Amino acid sequence: METDIASCFEAIPIDGLMRAVEERVCDQSLLKLLRVMLSAGVMEGGSVRWSVTGTPQGGVISPLLCNVYLHRLDRGWDVREHGVLCRYADDVLVMCKSRAQAEAALIRLREALGALGLEVKEAKTRIVHLEVGGEGLDFLDFHHR
Repeated sequence: METDIASCFEAIPIDGLMRAVEERVCDQSLLKLLRVMLSAGVMEGGSVRWSVTGTPQGGVISPLLCNVYLHRLDRGWDVREHGVLCRYADDVLVMCKSRAQAEAALIRLREALGALGLEVKEAKTRIVHLEVGGEGLDFLDFHHR
């Protein structure tokens, strides 16, 4: 099963992200700098837009912050029940043994992301059977069959 997380960078709740960072980082000056970065506006079409959620799309630190926040998803994933979760930032791939396991994994993924204030991007969500000569899938710029 492959999917993306819908509007992931923009939808990450800043308070939840900061709690995730504070699990490992205690340097108050670094935490303050991170809060300032997250509250900084983004220049769009000649004007600055401020957002109350998320990390700046295209920001150099955004993939790192996304991975820090979504580490909670990784920690709570049961490999035996739902397959192997491979994820980088908002790209998600779950390798399962059967279609039934893939369908259960998709349900679990929706629940887990919902608890984090996120959701799957339905237009990019699909279950693919990997086989020789099959359609395959693209994950992190590599094609898998």
